[in-house]
Amino acid sequence: MDVPRLRWDLHLHPGSAAERRWADGPGMCAAGRAAGVRGFVWKSHVAHTVDLCRAAACDDVAAIPSVILNAWTNQREVMTALEAGGVWLWGPSRDALGALSWDLDLPPWWPEVRARLGHLDHHLVVATAHLGRAGRLELAETAAELESVVCSITHSLYVDVEEAQQLAGLGCAFELDLFTSAFPIKGRPARRLEEQAVALTGTGATVYLTSDAGQIDTGNPFEFTARQIALLASRLATSTVSAMVETGPEAIAAWALQRSGTLA
Repeated sequence: MDVPRLRWDLHLHPGSAAERRWADGPGMCAAGRAAGVRGFVWKSHVAHTVDLCRAAACDDVAAIPSVILNAWTNQREVMTALEAGGVWLWGPSRDALGALSWDLDLPPWWPEVRARLGHLDHHLVVATAHLGRAGRLELAETAAELESVVCSITHSLYVDVEEAQQLAGLGCAFELDLFTSAFPIKGRPARRLEEQAVALTGTGATVYLTSDAGQIDTGNPFEFTARQIALLASRLATSTVSAMVETGPEAIAAWALQRSGTLA
């Protein structure tokens, strides 16, 4: 059986050794090139990645720049990064003390950012990251109101079916990441990836796989991803796996990079 490969990884963590990352930007681009990857979204908990993506000079591997709503930044810095080319806006992932946390709220200055998103001259994906339910709904409603914005629900392994149906009705896509499936996080809902994939696909929304990898512990994230997809392919229908690995990521990447007018 031919196992599809993830050509677009829309949640990846390049970075420094101090951040306990497997490779920096150029190293990640080289590894992606060797794996036949076309591009990735560079996510950082501690920086907006517009300048990092440019400095990496990946050439034939697209390093897609992102912006994040963590407590160390503010609305001015966020808008500056978006206007400079950030096409992916993550919700917060760390609390006010800088610790990785879950069920977070949007920053108090979010309304000021939201009011300006429709004036950007490019498409935007707003991704929920570690937001709680209220924050996920807020980003979904924001995207539903703005023609140039699409909402992606991050870590959808943790979203129950009732909420997923509501978010799908607002036009959201759903990310299922391989890292939290392979390394369950204490205190988060315990769900099997293949069962959640079937449930989310049943909403009619775009569902796509990412790695959420790049940590030292996973090693080469593209090799980690290939192993995890092979396992998933042994448990799910080929059409479901292909949609999540090939069709879904390609559609989201095309939207973010404005290679198509609508999200299929």
